[in-house]
Amino acid sequence: MALPALALDDFSWSDLVAATRRRIPAASNGVWTLHAPVDPGITLVELYAWLLEQRSFWLDQVPDPMVRALLHLLGVAPHPVIPASTVLAFDRAQLYVAAAPNIVRAAKRGLDVELTPDAASTILPVDRVGLIAGGRDRTADLLAGRAIRVMPADGSAAELQLQLWMPGGPPGPVPDPLAMFLELRTDPALVASWLPDAPAHVPPPAVLTFWYRNAANQVVPWPDPAGIDDGTGGLRRSGVLRLPVPADWTFEPGSTIGPSSAFAIFIRTEHATFTAPPRLSRLVANVAVARHRREVNHVAPLDWLPLPGNALVLPAIDTPPIPGSVELVLTEQTGNYPWSEVADLAFSGPGDRSFVVDRAAGTLRFGDGLTGRIPRLASGLNSMVTYEVGGGPAGNVGSGLGWVDEVTGATLHNLVPGDGGAEAEPLVAARKRAGDELREVTRAITAADYETLAVTTPGVALARAHAAIGYHALHPCIPVPGMVTVFVVPAAPREEASDMYEDAFVATPEPDPGALTAARARLDAARLVTHEVCVRAPIYRCASLRVEVRADPFDVGALRAELASGLQRFLDPLLGGDDGTGWPFGEPLRPSALLRRTQLLLGGDGEVVSVAIGLDCDPPAEACHDVELGPHALPGPVTIAVHVAPRVQVRGGLR
Repeated sequence: MALPALALDDFSWSDLVAATRRRIPAASNGVWTLHAPVDPGITLVELYAWLLEQRSFWLDQVPDPMVRALLHLLGVAPHPVIPASTVLAFDRAQLYVAAAPNIVRAAKRGLDVELTPDAASTILPVDRVGLIAGGRDRTADLLAGRAIRVMPADGSAAELQLQLWMPGGPPGPVPDPLAMFLELRTDPALVASWLPDAPAHVPPPAVLTFWYRNAANQVVPWPDPAGIDDGTGGLRRSGVLRLPVPADWTFEPGSTIGPSSAFAIFIRTEHATFTAPPRLSRLVANVAVARHRREVNHVAPLDWLPLPGNALVLPAIDTPPIPGSVELVLTEQTGNYPWSEVADLAFSGPGDRSFVVDRAAGTLRFGDGLTGRIPRLASGLNSMVTYEVGGGPAGNVGSGLGWVDEVTGATLHNLVPGDGGAEAEPLVAARKRAGDELREVTRAITAADYETLAVTTPGVALARAHAAIGYHALHPCIPVPGMVTVFVVPAAPREEASDMYEDAFVATPEPDPGALTAARARLDAARLVTHEVCVRAPIYRCASLRVEVRADPFDVGALRAELASGLQRFLDPLLGGDDGTGWPFGEPLRPSALLRRTQLLLGGDGEVVSVAIGLDCDPPAEACHDVELGPHALPGPVTIAVHVAPRVQVRGGLR
């Protein structure tokens, strides 16, 4: 339960005077009869009301240091300045050039944004990329912009080939990894790896291994597996894949076309335990994740007197400093000392070497001897400061813009829009957010708490959850005290068919092992000490329906398909039910509800004769009574047979 916001200054001067006047007759036993402003008593009432209103106003004004202290006690910190991030791709291959983290400036007129790559990458002379999935060459589909299924989701072994067509290939050891951009069609809840709010260390949906063909024409595991950085998280989300380049990497036999040959990256898994087949929509080589920031070094002499309120003015530049990135060393009369950046000098003592970054003014402010030490500097070059500039919403730019590397002169373009850049959160907003977080579920007490925490697990897409209190899979017939089993249904594709992406529909979606591990860890940290938590996939029971209708459609096949599709959607674990949020856990299959749904699908073009239900793959037989699924089960997969008979022509009647 959240406490309402406390307002101390909720009475104006006129309210206080009016409230006091209402109490005068009773308090004076009717003796005080003149309540006009000319009465000296009323004058005193107005005076005290004015003084009280002033003190109420003062009492309601909480200073910023106290707000920061209270937020710290609540475990809430204002969001810092965040640089926007994007993915840059080199416009032309530069033969074996290591792309050091140089400054990249926008080439578009009127756009003054500088980006810095996160890490160095090796730029290979790649003419084009190729894709082989399921034993088929899918390069043409990839170039056409289609989202292609690259692996199954049935638990079987699978292999994916990413091909880099190069003239000659890598000549030997290169200093930095190769970086490739993989854009997947995924649920919107899965944040791409390059964005600032992307969660880290999410268990993968399937265990992937990387292989290559060596000089002995053998496909062997990729060297230095610890050096592989899979930003896709095992093909769970869009990301950048970084791999060290093998010294003996050779091309695929028979793949030479003209001067170029295909150098393959084999991605394999022994068990494709994905919830739904991952779909790749874009593959680009020679990329780098870059962020709207740039490092600046500044050395200068300061001729301050040891007085309170000194400020170090940073060089005038186009973008302001980023708080949290400043490192300062001052040469004092007794030696060189590092100074620490703090959010507020109110929490620093007289001897603490602290300073505050004023982003708007571009200065570093120091203490007054009571809150923060006063610098006592030696003569000469006595200040050395290293900091980053940039950040904020200025880096949130569109995609496809031209960029130029200031060091090498290479031209690049950003594959995705710059996103995630934001200014520091104001204290007012952080204070409101802290109040809002009191309403958020952080501890698992009730069944609803378990369900809420499960579906909000960071880094995975879980659509629904059902907490079964007392249910234990080994003892399903008796309640087990302290046991909580949470059934989770992952998000799975349910979009309309399109030529732009391949279908990845799964009738009975089950969470992958990584999603189960992440949800289990989240609930285990939030549970009561005396509770035991189990997170598992839903219990599905296959069902079959036989629907008989009378109608005279123009296309019988189209009517059958429409009715079957509508009933499939009605029983779907993600879109089913009366409210469209998924078939309720444990809800029986009711002939009356299926009759009503079928009639709604038919409209006035026919009437439903009967609906028969079969469970656990038995033929449909039950047409009168509810068919129980079990307290925690869902229907699926569902087989539907629709029989259409001509409508009976009614003749005669009253004339």
